[in-house]
Amino acid sequence: MNYQTKIHNLGSSFNDLADTAAAIKQLDLVITIDTVIAHLAGALRKPVWVMLNFDSD
Repeated sequence: MNYQTKIHNLGSSFNDLADTAAAIKQLDLVITIDTVIAHLAGALRKPVWVMLNFDSD
């Protein structure tokens, strides 16, 4: 499977956090760094993978 066709950069189309939440609702999985996006996805009950630069406790 060519995963390149499944990845889209929509960053410039978001005007506020409500736009971001609407996009997250359409996802099966969110992969992000430790930002508000991780917390928003969790609040929306979406699976989240958070990339950290150190081992978590």
